[in-house]
Amino acid sequence: MSSKISNVESDRFFDGDVAFLSKDGMLFKVKSFNLEFTSTGFPPSAVKSDEDAATPIPLEEDSKTLDIVFSFAYPDLPLPDMNSLSFEDLLKVAIAADKFGMQHGLEMTFGHFYKFVMTHPNEIFAIAVKQDSAALIAAVAPYLVSLSVKELCSAGISNRLAVKWSIFREEWIFALLAGQKDLGRHDGCLFWRETIKPRLHKRLFTTTGIAVISVQGYQIGDQPTVQSIWAEALELLQGERAIGIACCVAELEHWAHCTLHGLALVQFPV
Repeated sequence: MSSKISNVESDRFFDGDVAFLSKDGMLFKVKSFNLEFTSTGFPPSAVKSDEDAATPIPLEEDSKTLDIVFSFAYPDLPLPDMNSLSFEDLLKVAIAADKFGMQHGLEMTFGHFYKFVMTHPNEIFAIAVKQDSAALIAAVAPYLVSLSVKELCSAGISNRLAVKWSIFREEWIFALLAGQKDLGRHDGCLFWRETIKPRLHKRLFTTTGIAVISVQGYQIGDQPTVQSIWAEALELLQGERAIGIACCVAELEHWAHCTLHGLALVQFPV
């Protein structure tokens, strides 16, 4: 639980002509000149009155967030350490920078989101859609590749990013199909044809078509991956202890290798 600050003055923002009060009671005195030229969220008419300047403007953001956001208005002032911010705190900074129209500061926060794509892909996707950021969309695309273009459009993605996503997803599916085209070459093996191949097809296809599966490290939750499907089939093989099992193992490895190699070549269009 965060402790309540009782109107303590910031030791970094104390000589400005307009005062802001964070929701936890920290007083920030910021130069209106800086705000006018670095943001679109603080119109001159709102900060130039001497009478208004004497009364702090209450803000919804906490002091930790505002300390970073107001730093964006001072190019010569060192930024607080953003590398140590949690995802939740970083998101607060991004939302505030967007709210105050600090585009440069907002883009600075984007650079810190990349280390969270594995744990927060959906939240970063939402930010990327709102800001129309191709770089952030590209970062989360391997995690959310199962999303159809229709689902993306429902989320409000721009036409230009929808086209890029469509190209990326199509190439991902082509890579999956390329890995599967040789599954029938080992049909001369009865165990492969009647046991392993049907199991693979059950995992690789749905009633509506190919399953858009991910790869290890990019899956969300218990989402199947090329590696997990390979491991399941291998476990089935080892459990059967079939004579001549080596041929099926080799075929299974061939499928996994070809598929992973193809997926590794798929890049989000720049």
